[in-house]
Amino acid sequence: MLFKGDRWAISKERSRRDYEIGGLELWNRDLAWRYLLKALPKHHGENCHSCKEEESSMHIFFECKSIKQNIDSIYQKVCKDSNNTYHGPWSEKVLGKLLTPFSSNLIGAIMESIWYRRNQIKFNDNTTIITENQIIHKIKKARDAEWDRTRKIVEKQLRQELRCTDNRESINRTASIKRRLEKFSHNWNSKLMTINIPEHFIPYCSYNTNYS
Repeated sequence: MLFKGDRWAISKERSRRDYEIGGLELWNRDLAWRYLLKALPKHHGENCHSCKEEESSMHIFFECKSIKQNIDSIYQKVCKDSNNTYHGPWSEKVLGKLLTPFSSNLIGAIMESIWYRRNQIKFNDNTTIITENQIIHKIKKARDAEWDRTRKIVEKQLRQELRCTDNRESINRTASIKRRLEKFSHNWNSKLMTINIPEHFIPYCSYNTNYS
């Protein structure tokens, strides 16, 4: 349910949201955007249901002592295991580091898990534990969706290339396919996020494209 002010903010800032935090899955992106706009659906003046300190948006996601150490550990470990550039400890500053779809979805997945945990405690009196595997699962769902889109585009481009009779156009189409695969590799591929690439894609993978 949206408050009146939320509807106004959504209408006014939709394009800005997509620019600032593009690459996140829809709900994760919406949650991070609401945080940035101070538009989270919560009551002001309440105390945190986990640690009993005054609850603010920053407190929920970045300061609550009941989860801060665990979240910081998960964030740093996933960054390290994925060969992702480490952006420092888990704090509000990470929202300025949405550099790739991987880092954006990592941050979004953590925020979504924190918000879910907070609501479970508040409304169901049920304390849930956020784990590294939960976060990785969420990121891989986003990766799989992006790979599915990339694969379909590349398959279409390959069919067009086979029908191509002009040599220059064929070269351009080959280069386009390589760029598409390299872009996905740059955004997602790492030892944590590896995928199985179809054999007929392999001739189009350069040394910069590391799928395994």
